[in-house]
Amino acid sequence: MPCCTTINLSVANVEDPAASMDYFADALLRSADPEAGTREEDARREVALILSTSAVQGEVSQADQDYLVRLISQRADIDESEARARLNEIGGQAQHAFDEAETKAREAADAARKYIAAFSLWAFAALLLGAFVASFSATIGGRARDL
Repeated sequence: MPCCTTINLSVANVEDPAASMDYFADALLRSADPEAGTREEDARREVALILSTSAVQGEVSQADQDYLVRLISQRADIDESEARARLNEIGGQAQHAFDEAETKAREAADAARKYIAAFSLWAFAALLLGAFVASFSATIGGRARDL
């Protein structure tokens, strides 16, 4: 069973391709205890990476879900069942927001495609008309020269 076959570097929407590997680095270095040596900003970044990667994949993996439940439970001082319910609710909201953004991006791309197609047709017509006018003008100019 291969460990890693291919990795899509566009998983995280970042400018630096190396930064898109942060999710995998965090997964490798993740402690069994979410509280162990994790600062607030690191935990937020890690949760954001997990949620963004999960949104792209369409679901939160079981290992990520277990880790997030433990982290939410410890940080919010609630029991694991409430943490799991919170994760499911917020995860659903995040997935919905991701789906809406994807739909808007597709609609914008479709609109741009339609405008480019219309522009291309009008540009072709203008160039064709220009070629006709140039040819006609050359014919008239040639006749005027011969007179």
